[in-house]
Amino acid sequence: MTYTITQAGLKAAKPCAGRHQEILGLIKIWPASADDAFAAGVTVDDVLWIAYRMAENDAELKRRLRHAAADIAERVLPIFQRHAPDDMRVRDCIRAIRLYAEGRISRAELVVSRAAAGAAAWAAWAAWAAWAAWAAQGAGAASLDSERKAQQEILCRWLGATPPAVNLEFETETPCTLAEIDHWEGKA
Repeated sequence: MTYTITQAGLKAAKPCAGRHQEILGLIKIWPASADDAFAAGVTVDDVLWIAYRMAENDAELKRRLRHAAADIAERVLPIFQRHAPDDMRVRDCIRAIRLYAEGRISRAELVVSRAAAGAAAWAAWAAWAAWAAWAAQGAGAASLDSERKAQQEILCRWLGATPPAVNLEFETETPCTLAEIDHWEGKA
């Protein structure tokens, strides 16, 4: 089943008035798939927000979104691991998200894993902040566009008619490369 956004579904998601009007103005053909929404100029953040609101009453959509989030996080995991190669907390959290999506661990186990990953993420905050400042100055615009495109592709796969096979390990089709990391960090 391909998940689509309808005008009624968008309204039921209760977006703020400005976002609602903007999305209505962007999407010309309803219902709209994720592919349609992205082609119309709807952002990854907006598609995710709408999908998560739709998932409140749809267990299969929740499962797909959890896997999409894990794939997006895994794609940039090498950035974290470059700065903390022996710290497995973020990797373990990504795996826990997948296991939770498949009903193989409890919510309590997921929360413990997320807390540990959160601590690891704070430890890497300075490295990310430096990259974000660099990217905001325009030097990283191409890399940001590339990452947005990769996130769009991941979401379209998971929200499409036939989602990818579930992979509980770390072999994502499109991990970022060391060359991309070097470029993002201004080393290329």
